[in-house]
Amino acid sequence: MTLFEAYQEGLKLLKNPKNDEINIRSLLCENNNLKSMSDFYLHKNENIKDLQRFNRELHRFLSGEPVQYITGKASFFGDDFIVSNDVLIPRNETEEVVDYAIKKIKEKFGSKNISISDVCAGSGCIGCELFLHSNVDHVFFSDISDKAIAIAKQNAEKLGVKGSFYVADGLDYLNQSVDVVISNPPYILKKEDVDQSVLDFEPNLALFTDEDLTIYRKITKKAVEFGVPLIIFEIGYDIKGKLEKIFKEIAPNYSLEFKKDINDKFRICSLSKID
Repeated sequence: MTLFEAYQEGLKLLKNPKNDEINIRSLLCENNNLKSMSDFYLHKNENIKDLQRFNRELHRFLSGEPVQYITGKASFFGDDFIVSNDVLIPRNETEEVVDYAIKKIKEKFGSKNISISDVCAGSGCIGCELFLHSNVDHVFFSDISDKAIAIAKQNAEKLGVKGSFYVADGLDYLNQSVDVVISNPPYILKKEDVDQSVLDFEPNLALFTDEDLTIYRKITKKAVEFGVPLIIFEIGYDIKGKLEKIFKEIAPNYSLEFKKDINDKFRICSLSKID
């Protein structure tokens, strides 16, 4: 069977072929060691290397498992990151956080080389991309999950990122100041706000927080104690009001900024120390 024939057979089984056909191509590219999606069309008449493997993986995808966990990689900010179900799949919304952070770092520090702490790092995608695209010369990666930190370390080594790695709750590991703390912590309050496939396959520990937003409080309090000049968070669209109260209480000497994402939802916030 050729790649294109396998592709056509896969399409017949999809509930939403228009949206999901790209995932069939992704599985087939991985099967035949093709480097990009566009290569699929250049090699579509080649025989598929392992039809049984494709059928197994297609079944997993049809059962709801994200294609990124099946292939073991996810694209983020132009790079491929190693992922497993021990870490969240990097989202497009988080790319906006990285883009925002690059601009804020340049605005705050100019051309000075800085260190950052990527808290609740997961796959390490935020810290890695800031190292690659701004004047960051060292990243401190931390996560409460030892399995997540192992993956963050693999990604950092793969991309040539200079970093240190800690299994820790928030900033509990920190014993020195850094220039920037950035975090995409758990921020979802209600399980009903999450797609079933996310609940079934992605780590719930990295998704859900409590009503008091304890993780935001802990990270901010420790960062403020160390006088960190810039703190950046990815946030849930529905917790802006609660966070404003928390930040004004914990960080009165910081200016606060909230920013909407491309979907017009508040998704990013930053605290900048007033000099």
